[in-house]
Amino acid sequence: MTKVAVLDDWQGVARSSADWSPLLARAEVVFFARAFDDEDDAATKLADFEIVLSMRERTPLPASLINRLPRLRMLGITGARNASLDTEACTARGIPVCSTTGGAGTEAAPAELALGLLLAAARAIPAADANMRAGRFQEGVPVGISLAGRTIGIIGLGRLGSLMAGYCRALNMTVLAWSENLTAEKAQVAGIVVMSPGSRSS
Repeated sequence: MTKVAVLDDWQGVARSSADWSPLLARAEVVFFARAFDDEDDAATKLADFEIVLSMRERTPLPASLINRLPRLRMLGITGARNASLDTEACTARGIPVCSTTGGAGTEAAPAELALGLLLAAARAIPAADANMRAGRFQEGVPVGISLAGRTIGIIGLGRLGSLMAGYCRALNMTVLAWSENLTAEKAQVAGIVVMSPGSRSS
């Protein structure tokens, strides 16, 4: 029976994120919930698997590891690309690399996370949460700042940068941005201020 490895399911979400029943009917699927200690550990534990499904970029997949997996016949990655994967090593061995496409809403996820972290930092949410859980209501927690009227700078105004700019404008923030391809016309449509290298905002 074909053996399939699902790597780095640290959050325990892989099983509930898809219907595995068709695959389980014809293959043995092993979910690895812990990170490998090192490349030697990964090579030992993955040696018997024909298919490896990598979640994000948690386990590096350089040529040195790929070439130590004698039974590997296919490698799947979540997302469109994986910077830690040596695709040339896979090509040299005739191993196809498959990627996933984003589902509804997944393209916005990184920008939404950035917004969440921005709000958490501005309002000291992590410190307040920790204190509440320790029974110290509002004790030693900074007051925090409102983001309305503040200025944020965004480097790169591609897909994710544009989403972040929109979120920040919804909070009534002034958005400064720089990108190699950003024109004054695009900036005007997006409602942002273009910054050139070395310029300073008043």
